[in-house]
Amino acid sequence: MPPPWIWIAATLWAAFAQTIRNAAQRHLTASLGTLGATLVRFLYGVPFALAWLFAVQKLSAAPVPVPSVGFAAWVAVGGLAQIA
Repeated sequence: MPPPWIWIAATLWAAFAQTIRNAAQRHLTASLGTLGATLVRFLYGVPFALAWLFAVQKLSAAPVPVPSVGFAAWVAVGGLAQIA
């Protein structure tokens, strides 16, 4: 069981990582344009997300959940809400 204060460290790390990512995207926008920099921004996170998923799965020994149709529907609603 993780310590109850772990959310503080996770939040500080996330804020730091997002600041670095935003600075890198701002730098890339000048050379790649807005669309290219946005693509790099999201693709940059994929290896970190997969590494985190792997680490959590190994530490907890829980199986990776299989997304359901309801989950996919909520993802679609969230994506459309962000676009709107």
